[in-house]
Amino acid sequence: LEKINNLPQCYMCIFDVLYKPVERVMRTTLVLQDLLKHTPHRHPDYHTLRQVLKQAQQFLERINSISSSSYKPRRVPSSAAAAARSADRELIKDGFLVEVSNDGSRKLRHCFLYNDLLLCAKQKSAAGVFHSKDSYECKWYIPLADLSFQPKEDSEAIPDVAATGEDELRDLSNRAQQVKRDIARERKARSKDTKDNARASESSPVKSRREERLRKKLAELEARIVLAAPNLSFRIYHMQGKSYMFLMSSDYERIEWTEAIMKQQETCFKSFSLASLEVNALLAACVRLRKMNNVGSMMIKEDEDLLSGYLNATIHSGQGFLHACNPYCTLEVDSYGQFQTKAKTRPCKDTKSPSWDEEFELEVDGAQTLRILCYDRARDAVAGASYDDDVLIAKGKVGLVQESLRTHGEWKEVSVLMNELSIRVSMKFTPREHSLQRLPSKKSNGVFGVKIGVTAKRESTGIPSIVRKCVAEVERRGMEEIGIYRVSGVASEIQALKASFDTNRKDVTMLLGEVDINAVAGVLKLYFRELPEPLFTDSRYRDFVGASSLTDPDVKQHTMKQLINDLPAPNYRTLHFMREHLIKVSQFESENKMNLHNLATVFGPTLLRPAEDKS
Repeated sequence: LEKINNLPQCYMCIFDVLYKPVERVMRTTLVLQDLLKHTPHRHPDYHTLRQVLKQAQQFLERINSISSSSYKPRRVPSSAAAAARSADRELIKDGFLVEVSNDGSRKLRHCFLYNDLLLCAKQKSAAGVFHSKDSYECKWYIPLADLSFQPKEDSEAIPDVAATGEDELRDLSNRAQQVKRDIARERKARSKDTKDNARASESSPVKSRREERLRKKLAELEARIVLAAPNLSFRIYHMQGKSYMFLMSSDYERIEWTEAIMKQQETCFKSFSLASLEVNALLAACVRLRKMNNVGSMMIKEDEDLLSGYLNATIHSGQGFLHACNPYCTLEVDSYGQFQTKAKTRPCKDTKSPSWDEEFELEVDGAQTLRILCYDRARDAVAGASYDDDVLIAKGKVGLVQESLRTHGEWKEVSVLMNELSIRVSMKFTPREHSLQRLPSKKSNGVFGVKIGVTAKRESTGIPSIVRKCVAEVERRGMEEIGIYRVSGVASEIQALKASFDTNRKDVTMLLGEVDINAVAGVLKLYFRELPEPLFTDSRYRDFVGASSLTDPDVKQHTMKQLINDLPAPNYRTLHFMREHLIKVSQFESENKMNLHNLATVFGPTLLRPAEDKS
């Protein structure tokens, strides 16, 4: 090499020749970093790229350490390295998550995402999860360089965890609502014994012992709901084989954590371990740096701060898309802090300027936030496509507690900003007490708002035609639809079906087969809601409520049967027909996630409610 180096035609020194491979690796790492920034994390090549980049970084670190050792043979003490890591460490995100333990049980954890590691901790306090905590116990941590969203060959198996039954959740929610009513009655009774009623009920910090006990009971019930409600899995894996799983209440929350972790991973390629002193210092820092002090007592909030009734939301259009895609939006609404997917728009095909203009009527109970997630529908037929999952483009949210929303019947338009995107949305809210009003139809030959006895007389079966046709269509193509009768249909399609039934159009059966199945389910629910008198009749409301509270099961069953048999013939036939249909729907629970309790929750308030003059 020295001989070659001395030749006059050689334009490179020996150092340059030896440095060329290292320089190429350095350029490759820059290219890999750019590729990672533009590769969706669901793409199968994403984790391969991360592994290659990590190996390249480790190779360069070894070169640097060998080079520096000839000049600085002394080794940096591990305590100094730990101090350097701690000095650069920054808390990015923290929050309460439900972890699934090895035995399949649910545990409430406080997770802390730093710029170089994810820490899972348990709060230590005898006061309960809704009070201030002073210390943490570390359950585990993962350096972000060792964290993966895909399992390895030697990854531990994650135990199966059963989804919480809707019956249990509904029971917990009903008990919590009852405690809230007890608290309101206690405050009202206490105000009567005080001279200054207004100040005592609104601004006085003093609470009676009974109210304190009730609030403590309410906090305990909410803690159980927080543990029981989440059912969406969020899995993470350690490169050394450990596996962990959290449960989350919505896809929005799951994506938030995924994106936050991945953003920090862009600059994390070196693994490390923490000494016990470092762990203790980190736990102490968690108390000081945490952004969330408690789970958040949604149930304790006053009802006037939350929305209960019907929220009409129209998704108009989107702007700011960089490339043509197949975008669609899903809508999530919370119920006392627990989110559920309520509606989904159709995908717009191959466009940078999507226009949906779809309206949904969402039934809300204790809501304060509307979340909007925008996805790109996977194109299986696209040449070269190597992944089939729909890819999240952007997400955003809208608060639902503004006074402008409480103005009955008025639309409010907002632009939801999602990074570089914006989605135009209009909303209006109808309180539950207004939605109970049933206006009779002015059309003598109509269907909606007409007494069921009148419409049933037109049919030989004694069952309204709209009920039979909608049920037949749901049983034909909606039995496996996730959230059938719970997920809202597009309002324009529902209104088109309503107009077709009201005008007795001959092609209504064809129209039922063309629209989205959730619109078919929606028009059936709307028909029952707009009946001048509910299916169980006004006069028998108190009898049915009284029968449901009977404690003796035999007496209860006999009384219920007698009350149902005493219903008018059209009501009885329609009720029996709907009962058989809903039983069939519940038999597909594993596919549609709708058991009998879910269906009763949807139809119950519509079919059985007090007369308006007694509400």
